[in-house]
Order: sequence, then structure tokens, then C-alpha cells
Amino acid sequence: MDKEWLTVDNWPGSPFIRSVYVTFTNFRPDRSVIQLARSRDLGQTFANPITLSPDQANAAAQFSQVAVGQGGEVFVTFWWSGDGGANPPGHYFVKSTDGGATSSAPMLVVPTSKPGHFNAVSGRFELNGFVRVAEIATLAVDAGSGSNGGDLHLVVTSHGNGTDEVDILYARSEDGGHLVRPDPAQ
Repeated sequence: MDKEWLTVDNWPGSPFIRSVYVTFTNFRPDRSVIQLARSRDLGQTFANPITLSPDQANAAAQFSQVAVGQGGEVFVTFWWSGDGGANPPGHYFVKSTDGGATSSAPMLVVPTSKPGHFNAVSGRFELNGFVRVAEIATLAVDAGSGSNGGDLHLVVTSHGNGTDEVDILYARSEDGGHLVRPDPAQ
């Protein structure tokens, strides 16, 4: 288990208020998956985790982020290596409307490629020869009460065009995650 991320449902109108949600990467011998565990007693106990990412041999999922919407929806984004076919590498998104008991199927939001360049000596992707970079996203829900209240915001890194080694991409959902804009602004 690695790369844990935690959030608490603090929305006054949520049916799951005070629930705790933890996402993490579960490494297995031939794959890694993103899982979500939930607690209804402020973290004293957790239900068995559910798997959010595709569970496929020789595929990797990492870098999850979790956020809670105004109605108690649980939103999770993560990077997945893809399946070598119709599902490319990139940041995927899932949504739970039942307090994390189940989730939607993963939806590709932002196809990405590794930012930076591969350093064979360190075995990592880097910028300027020493700064480690990864395809990590940040996910947030607008807590305002105005017209943008409840909007989802996603920021990710990806390899840039040409000699530009990294781009920062932004995607937004104005409808509670039903449609996350698939063509992000840079």
C-alpha cells in the first residue's frame, strides 16, 4: 500500500457527513490498482476497500486524489497506464453516489504522457537532469455557494509539445462530475 490520500465529508447537507474516505495504491505482483476505503465512525473502523481502477495484469494505477461533493458524492481521479488498446494512459475519473460503497466505471478525462525525460541512471522521469516529475493530479470541489459552487477542478501534468518537457493541464466539471471536460485547457 502506498500513496494514501484522505478526505472527510464536511458538507452540512450531505447524507454521509463526517464520513472519512481514503484512497491508496495497492501494489500486487503483476499490477497496481487504486482502492477506496470508507469509515462512518470518524476513522475508528473502515469497510473493506473497493477497487476503482481497472484490475488488469501488467497495468499500473497510481497517484489517486479524492474529494467530496456538496451532496456527499465521492470523486476520485487517478493515473492509469492504459491497456495498450482502446484505453490510453492518462488520468481517469470515478464517482460514487452511495458514500463510497460502489463507483462508476473509470472515465478517461485527460490522456497524458510522462512529463520530462527519462534518466537511465536514476531510472526516473526528470526535468533539468535532477528534478523528479510524475503524472500527479490535484482534484478539488468549489466550496462556494455561488454559481460555481460544487464545480470540480482537476489539474494534471503531462509532457509538453516539442522540446517543452512539461505542461500543466486543467479540466473542469460544472455538473457534479457527469461530464468532466475531456479537452483540458493548458
